[in-house]
Amino acid sequence: MSHTEKLAKEIVTELKSKGFTAYFAGGFVRDKLLGVPSSDIDIATDALPEEIAAIFPEHFLVGAQFGVCVVRHKNHSFEVATFRQDVAYQDGRRPSQVLLRSTPEEDAKRRDFTVNGMFYDPISNDVIDYIGGQEDLKKGIIRTIGKAEERFEEDRLRMIRAIRFAWRLGFQIEQKTKKAILELSHSLLPSVSMERIWQEFQKIRQGPNFSHALVEMSELGLLSRCLPPLAKVSTEEIKARLSGLEMVSEKVPAILILAELFNPEDIPFVLGLGIYMRASKDETKWIETHLEIKGLWQQDPQFQKRFEWSQLLANKRAHSSLEVIFAKQPHDVKKRAEKNLVTCELNLAPHIERIHKKKPLCQAKDLQELGIHPGKKMGQLLQLAERLAIEHDLQSTEEVIQKLLQDPTWEDT
Repeated sequence: MSHTEKLAKEIVTELKSKGFTAYFAGGFVRDKLLGVPSSDIDIATDALPEEIAAIFPEHFLVGAQFGVCVVRHKNHSFEVATFRQDVAYQDGRRPSQVLLRSTPEEDAKRRDFTVNGMFYDPISNDVIDYIGGQEDLKKGIIRTIGKAEERFEEDRLRMIRAIRFAWRLGFQIEQKTKKAILELSHSLLPSVSMERIWQEFQKIRQGPNFSHALVEMSELGLLSRCLPPLAKVSTEEIKARLSGLEMVSEKVPAILILAELFNPEDIPFVLGLGIYMRASKDETKWIETHLEIKGLWQQDPQFQKRFEWSQLLANKRAHSSLEVIFAKQPHDVKKRAEKNLVTCELNLAPHIERIHKKKPLCQAKDLQELGIHPGKKMGQLLQLAERLAIEHDLQSTEEVIQKLLQDPTWEDT
């Protein structure tokens, strides 16, 4: 038993000592039965939020209306939720009314998939399963609890979650569940926000089957709903566009793989993909860098443009971008490109390091000593100095200044 599990067990023990029922719930139970390590432990109980708060002084009532209280115990936080029954959904995302102090069975029935609806008693070591979750774990299937249409109409994000769990666990989506997704995929938006959809994409990317999951999202009508320019793109074409990308390293972010789903005429959409998906500013910058590197490689697959490549290879995102580009090439082209990249980086190593550290050989103070005043012309000369340093593999300020003085541009100053 892990340290986190021991701490969660202490919370359950304390709740039970006060006369309440309490279990571990949801994903932790699933992972425990599969033998997968997990430290994300949620606790379900018949204690009301205010009763939980009275027992545990360190707490936060983060969703009291839904029966949720976060308990801080020995520097660890655990979500402790009251057994509940969801009465009505109106927006396709959250229940509009819940009944607290429900039973474990009713609480299990309001959850999404059978493999996520089990409870575990850490005191008796018993699994409490009202919905056939253990059997579905053995069969390796993702099945909704109750009627699939009702579960997805309650919370349409569950359609994407079904795909996430299936590919994360290596399971198949049960046929009735899959049929319901296909029939209801058109209703995903606007019920679910792009922020939540993007979070699901990122969670899927954390597993090894992101490309395969995207293909299944296409088959079930979800991908084109999330990304409108793909509305008329067949699943076979999606497979072709993703070919090779299933092998890229886990360092490659989801946003780069999504960018490869589009044709050149979709570039305006791709440029705004990060904003559209409500991704972070950092993730949005991946797109800009990727398109720039992709464009340069198409012009110069031999990596001969020393100045341009040194600028881009100094970017921390460059290798992931090139990995994506190379992965889509035929084997011989990929091997040649990787070899050319290694040679290029070896030749440009000192310059790439300087650019990364923002330490140009020729700086403004050097030009001021030569009588050049700050302004547009100085900026042009500084850029020219950097280009000369890289293209002629110069190693000192003196060499750069000498080369700069010989350049026709200097005579125009």
